[in-house]
Amino acid sequence: MKRLLIAALLSLSIISCSEEPELHIENIEGKWVLDHSSTSLYIDLKSDASFEMGVEVPNPRVLRGMYSYGDYLLTLRSTNIEAIYGVTFVSDDEIILDEVSKTELPNKLNLIRE
Repeated sequence: MKRLLIAALLSLSIISCSEEPELHIENIEGKWVLDHSSTSLYIDLKSDASFEMGVEVPNPRVLRGMYSYGDYLLTLRSTNIEAIYGVTFVSDDEIILDEVSKTELPNKLNLIRE
């Protein structure tokens, strides 16, 4: 009985050690671009909490301001706009932004790190 108990505990400890979740550092900073090249939209989230969002074709347009990020919510603030996006990390280099506020900015963006 004692050997059976020791064998059971040993097998449980091996299983629990092998099933540890993989940890990812979810760093939102950096330049993000659309994952398909039909339009050249980008968001550059800088370390000083400023951002630049732009569309390069056909007529270049740029929106600049400040951003904040916490609890998987990204808030972009500019002079005339405040947009809030829910952030889903697909991987360290791919995110999905779903707008929860209603603005003229895109509602859903699948972005990859440039």
